[in-house]
Amino acid sequence: MRTAPALAALVLLVGACGDPSTTTGDTADAVEQDTMSTADTTDEDSAAPDDTAAAADADVTDTVEVDVVDVLSEPGPFHVGHRLVAASWDAGGLGGARTVTVNLWYPTEDTSGVATAYLDGSIADPEVYRGAALAPPAAGETYPLLVFSHDADGYAGASRALLTHLASHGWVVAAPDHTGDLATDPEGLRTADYVLRPGDLSATLDALATLPDTDPLHGHLDTAAVIASGHGFGGYAALALGGATYDLEQIGFACADHGGPGAGAADGCPDAALARFTAGFRDPRVTAVIALAPTERELFSNAGVSDLDVPSLLMTGAADAVAPNDTVGDLIWVALPGPAVRVDLVGGCHTSFSTGGCEALLDRDGDDVVNTYALAFARRELLGDETVEPLLTAAVAVSIKGVVSFKVAPSHPYAQRLGDCLGESRPMLVERGLPFGEVAIGEATGWFLLDYASTLSSVDPEGFTGGTPEPLEGYDELFADFDWFGGWAPVWLSVFPHRTVGAIHEAGVLGTDFLALNVYALDYAGGRIYRAEGSGCDELALRGAGLLPLTTEGWFSNDWTTLPPGRVNVPTVPIALGEARTIAQLDTGFEDGVIPNAVNINDAMFDAIADAGITLERDYERDLLLTTCIGGVSEQAYGYRLPPGEAVELVGENGAAVARWEDAAIFLKRAPTAAEVCGGIGTWDTPGAQIGASLIGGRGFILIDPFRARVWWPAADADE
Repeated sequence: MRTAPALAALVLLVGACGDPSTTTGDTADAVEQDTMSTADTTDEDSAAPDDTAAAADADVTDTVEVDVVDVLSEPGPFHVGHRLVAASWDAGGLGGARTVTVNLWYPTEDTSGVATAYLDGSIADPEVYRGAALAPPAAGETYPLLVFSHDADGYAGASRALLTHLASHGWVVAAPDHTGDLATDPEGLRTADYVLRPGDLSATLDALATLPDTDPLHGHLDTAAVIASGHGFGGYAALALGGATYDLEQIGFACADHGGPGAGAADGCPDAALARFTAGFRDPRVTAVIALAPTERELFSNAGVSDLDVPSLLMTGAADAVAPNDTVGDLIWVALPGPAVRVDLVGGCHTSFSTGGCEALLDRDGDDVVNTYALAFARRELLGDETVEPLLTAAVAVSIKGVVSFKVAPSHPYAQRLGDCLGESRPMLVERGLPFGEVAIGEATGWFLLDYASTLSSVDPEGFTGGTPEPLEGYDELFADFDWFGGWAPVWLSVFPHRTVGAIHEAGVLGTDFLALNVYALDYAGGRIYRAEGSGCDELALRGAGLLPLTTEGWFSNDWTTLPPGRVNVPTVPIALGEARTIAQLDTGFEDGVIPNAVNINDAMFDAIADAGITLERDYERDLLLTTCIGGVSEQAYGYRLPPGEAVELVGENGAAVARWEDAAIFLKRAPTAAEVCGGIGTWDTPGAQIGASLIGGRGFILIDPFRARVWWPAADADE
């Protein structure tokens, strides 16, 4: 990994993250005429002036605190130069010898110059200087490098807002004009284009790695570790270089049905193309991918996207008609493995990532979001900059126009260790810490919250794609053709409008009337939910995988009629704060993203804590109003902090702590009279607690077994 000075991100803006939530002409001539002058990169007198000395995307000072959003969203300390080079490679049976023109954007200290132009000189860019002198690298001897692929029927400079933004922060950006699929070429994709796109990107890296020693960039580009990016069809190419694999069966069907792969090509499926699809295009020099509204998802399918083996940033547009979220963006996000970040542009259309002009989003607003998150992600993945982490984990917001989701990398391979005993798996989305599984009713599909603290499941027909589910004739809440890990007989679902969580319109809630019927494992880190047939994994396997048991005896069962009278069927485990001990409901549906690590307690538990000699520290700024099952009625939650040296613990079967949180945020819940019918710990006379979603998913994995009345929790030392 490259290193560079870190951003001085000491003052952060906290965002609202709560729930409401052509032909190229003569290539040789073009390259020859765009020679570049160079600054002396070894002469101290030629270094950047004092106000830009931190340069190259490392806006750092020793004495001034700066805001990470401001630093990343504003243009960097450099002006931008532009020139052309050539990249050649052998496309074999798909055209033979091939040469493409590669556009280079790079940092310069020149303050004036000749305006450059793109697409064979037809599109001027007065803010970028043609052939300007190359500024010295900000750190070390090399420049961070990103390769970029433009959209179908486009040109490299179409996304100039992003590419020049990166260059102004000290990056070198290389983007080929994909000959045969330019704005000046006849419209329509060919089968060859699906191979030539990723091939051109790899050839670009080859060309940059072998620049002549007379080139100012010779020896100053680390082509062994780069970011691959692209827009639309170019996003497809970037994913391919990052390791996404092809659905050869789907491609075979497409070739038979309409004579070509994907949605565009219909010119046949030559053996040379099929051989390349089989081999894939993974380029080991690519260490991370930024895909902007990528298309051609069907070539990979979910399994192929999940084979991506580098970190990724996916950007989508909520109003994108070319790559709609419901059929492209959402499906790619479901399949992407962690670590991954998604930014969905509110009002963004397909050209929000290139030439702009969207009806519902101003260009400057879209550019701010795209530029800032792309630069933050690139800095983290290539430069190791940890100061940008708040942006990429939604702790800090750039704009209300960007909705951020993220997945962490699996820190401990529980699912891999346990293997087949976990049973069948399906994708699981994690949005703001909440787990969602995909349910189908007939032809319609939607994402249901997996809520272990709810005993009755529900549905919002308006949250589905591919249709609107209707109840059986003569019924208001009975639905046929329900599919959750297979088909069910008609099921009862309460019908009412549900919320939007981040980018997900909640189509329903699956409660313990479904979830208590099987052993489920929620793999938060891996983005999968597993359902076992029968009792699933045995104790030896679970302990061997690094999991420890918590008992739910008398509180949670596959047969709720066996529970003591008055108890709801919710997994409830032993918890302690000092000598104050009680039980806590595991509420996977309790979103505590605004103040994470939340533990709710009732009045009786509050008194028990005081009796144990522990004084909680009142924190009025943390007071919250929580929704209840009664419309218009809220429940007050009073904020407290733990005193130093105290911690909340989950207590295992042997009496030892299975999990411990010294940073837990305590909330005292008092149910209003009008909402007592909703139940919950706020209505209990005995001590009780409730654990929020961030604590449950924080270790990345949990297995809930209603047959043996156990919850299996990752051991504190499982990663060691």
